[in-house]
Amino acid sequence: MATAVLAACGPGPGSGSKQSSDQTKTSNQGAAPVKVSTEPVTLKFYAHVAALDQSTFQTYFADVVKRTNPNITLEFSFGARGKLEEWIAAGTIPDILYSGSDNYMSLQDLGVLEDMTDRLKLNGLDLSVFTPDSIQTMRDLAGGNMTGIPFSRNGAALFYNKEMFDKFAVPYPTNGMTYDDVIGLARKMTVTQGGIQYIGWEPGFPDANISPFVQPLVDPKTGKALIDTPAYKKVFEMMKTGYEIPGFMGPKDLFRYTPSHFVNDQIVGMYVDWYNKMMPQLLEADAKGKVPNWDIVTVPNFPEYVGVGRHESVQFLAIAKQSKYKDQAMQVLKAVSSLEAQLLQSRNGRISVLNDSEIRKQFSQDVKAFQGKQMDNLFKFKAASSTPSSIYDDAVTTIVRNVAKEIAVNKKDVNTALREA
Repeated sequence: MATAVLAACGPGPGSGSKQSSDQTKTSNQGAAPVKVSTEPVTLKFYAHVAALDQSTFQTYFADVVKRTNPNITLEFSFGARGKLEEWIAAGTIPDILYSGSDNYMSLQDLGVLEDMTDRLKLNGLDLSVFTPDSIQTMRDLAGGNMTGIPFSRNGAALFYNKEMFDKFAVPYPTNGMTYDDVIGLARKMTVTQGGIQYIGWEPGFPDANISPFVQPLVDPKTGKALIDTPAYKKVFEMMKTGYEIPGFMGPKDLFRYTPSHFVNDQIVGMYVDWYNKMMPQLLEADAKGKVPNWDIVTVPNFPEYVGVGRHESVQFLAIAKQSKYKDQAMQVLKAVSSLEAQLLQSRNGRISVLNDSEIRKQFSQDVKAFQGKQMDNLFKFKAASSTPSSIYDDAVTTIVRNVAKEIAVNKKDVNTALREA
């Protein structure tokens, strides 16, 4: 099947035959060609904040690159926020950076990104093969420039436990529900039975729920935090309704239920979250034979925004402006964004960034645990538009999320909690 698709779709942005030493790379943009050395080289690859383990790196990066560029070896490392600063201070700057769009500003603030528009053209990497939303997200982050290319996408869904719905004789969720619909179902399943407190629904994070309003965390004109706004008032009023369902609040002021409560403890009936966050936990539980009987539908929303998903979220690759091997690093970017490489991702349950219907059709086909699931519901809704980013986003996000605690635990009304925040 993969062979047939590759033949039908033609070469991807990084496809091509094995290169000879110092082979000339010609541009499909009409620009001057770039001559890239094929002498052996080791490139430092750094995963910044965005989760990436050694096995995943080996499958989707190291092995892919070795097949097309045997002279290039990738050296992997992963670091939480703050780790990259230590590397830079020590004079050790990676050649290739992997991160997520929600963490973009922390990279920009470190001075390791630069506009790659000309280099992309010179190396023949055609941006038109990517989904328009993923490219627009990268441009929005960089003020119209291209400081990185998309590698994979994320999506959100409402995950639900069929066994809990069956236990309480509640009809399963459906696509296109409003928050009122979800809360109505949640009330019927927030029940104590057999000494176990079941929770119908976890309201999630406010900064994710506000996605359809396309409101940034910081006003790009004034630099002021945008917290006490009509949009957040509406979001927190909705979340407050969820917190006030009798039985929702747990011991020791527990008000935030984690994916583990859904996947492992199996006490949460509905959980809205990012697919890339839930997928590893579901697969791990499936491997242990302890996974709930789950499925997915589209994310719930406010009535005026039904049909709109969460904001576009992409994992991206950038070449550090301090790298001495930028053209070789560009060959890595081409290899992992090729049709063959992206098809490998898609069939194994990672959302591709290529604008290719055949890749979409084969999504998760090689993941046994996902067979029979409504995985196509991940793609039913168009993602909300991206918002301008600020170096203060992380700080404001922390403050916004604390508002939820003030409302749920300290019983403050929404207006007071927002004003104080």
